[in-house]
Amino acid sequence: MIIKCITTKGYWLPRKAVLEGSDRIVDYHEWITLNKEYNVYGISIFDEDVTYLILDRTEKARWYKAELFEIIDTWIPNNWHHKFYGYDNYGLTAKWSYYEQIDEKHHIDLLEREREAEYIFYKRRKEIDKEIELRKNAENSEELKEFYNHLSRDGEIEFEYNKKKYSITHSDNEIYILELNNDDTLKICNKPYEVGEYIIDGKKLKDIFTQINIIYKCFGKAPLIEAKNSEENM
Repeated sequence: MIIKCITTKGYWLPRKAVLEGSDRIVDYHEWITLNKEYNVYGISIFDEDVTYLILDRTEKARWYKAELFEIIDTWIPNNWHHKFYGYDNYGLTAKWSYYEQIDEKHHIDLLEREREAEYIFYKRRKEIDKEIELRKNAENSEELKEFYNHLSRDGEIEFEYNKKKYSITHSDNEIYILELNNDDTLKICNKPYEVGEYIIDGKKLKDIFTQINIIYKCFGKAPLIEAKNSEENM
């Protein structure tokens, strides 16, 4: 997930206090930069405020209110975890983030700059940054555009990823994609870009496109499912 700072000024107290009349405004310009984009490493609901965990100008992990930003990219890492803490947990209601961040002890230790907590954060931050960069490269790649173009012209493809083979075929106005010899993985798509949303090992095909190995391409309509059914009827 990527956000962009649209203002450095926001309410100091939680939303509930603001609704009750508190109007104290704080300028966070020393910590966040106007118009700068930030990768998000966690989302939480605290005292009814949605907050984002980012790396600020001080190179420290801190939570900032969502009202200071606009969302540039809604994608979140596939390995994030979620926890609902309840409504009486010192203001922290829910969180979506990397595994360790779900633990309240790590949450507090990171706020207090404990060395081990900061080490874990920077490790997870590196992993998340890498995923975001790979996704950007994949979505902007000429190879992915050509892939969609190939499918739009009834092109069919076989590819390999993580030692598994997958097939993309056509039937009438539908596109079939599945792992070979595993019909339970079948997804039927109406548009080429829907194929990019196909999940492989917990990741969208479009996000790992630069990592797949295309082993066969052709034009025509000879869907694997129909071919298999024909064989069974013989």
